[in-house]
Amino acid sequence: MKYTLSLSILLVVTISVISISTARGLSLHEAAKAGDLDKVKQLIATGVDVDAKDTDQKTPLHTAIWSGHFEIAKYLVDKGADVNAPGKTGATPLMYACRAGTITMLMQPFSTTAKAETPPPLVSESDSSPYDGQLEFVQYLVEKGARVNLGNEDNSTPLHQASDFGYVEITRYLLAIGANVDAKTKSEGATALFGATVGGYVKTVESLLDKGADVNLGTYEDGVTPLMLAASRGHPQVVRLLLKKGAYIDPRTIKDSITPLMLAANHGHAPVVRLLLEKGADVNLKDKSGNDALKLSTDPDIIEMLKKAGAGM
Repeated sequence: MKYTLSLSILLVVTISVISISTARGLSLHEAAKAGDLDKVKQLIATGVDVDAKDTDQKTPLHTAIWSGHFEIAKYLVDKGADVNAPGKTGATPLMYACRAGTITMLMQPFSTTAKAETPPPLVSESDSSPYDGQLEFVQYLVEKGARVNLGNEDNSTPLHQASDFGYVEITRYLLAIGANVDAKTKSEGATALFGATVGGYVKTVESLLDKGADVNLGTYEDGVTPLMLAASRGHPQVVRLLLKKGAYIDPRTIKDSITPLMLAANHGHAPVVRLLLEKGADVNLKDKSGNDALKLSTDPDIIEMLKKAGAGM
């Protein structure tokens, strides 16, 4: 006589097994996050899937890297963890290793109606140092087969991540092994140069330019260029580098015909205004509303500079 289980009982048994497996997988994430190598070893020894996904589709390798536990991350890789596993948005372990903290899109919409007395946050024009062991771990992942040009769902690549935070050593390493310097995000058409420019990371910008980064690429929707970003954020050293590499000095946004000089004047960045004027920016160009740089500025020093350069004449 053969005994068969009803479908409902089979479902209960299956769901119970899956729940137990999921719980054990999450325990591996917790151990990786806490930096508990002994617990990680114990869980894997009992058969927990080294690539068990959490609710965000991250693997324990993602979690270990994000938490800065590179020793655990290496152990997971040695145990067969997928070095190219995509998370919920397609982010790979290498992308996690190339960045620090949650990346928010640095590109902000431009408007000449923005108040000049409240400019966007100014980031110091200095590059960042990787965490201890971060560069070496990036190299380790690549040696283990991590794909340097594999992007997430938006095609943001490891190079975008490193450049967004001014990790110049990691940026240089990625470029040296074949990272695509002009890889564009799908949503905006931004390259690694855009993030480095926004942050004011001079050495990172210089490294990207030395590898041939296109200084005149504009975003898909509004044609925003790196020079516009540098001008609006107040980074004169980056502005100088971009101009030296052939950046157009008077590009215009698609929607409002805004120029770098207008942006610098509107946001009160006198050193950038002075530099752009020295390099030949057209002081009398107007946006679609009929405003020139002079009308868009409330800074007395900038207004004086613009008038001396022939604004309003």
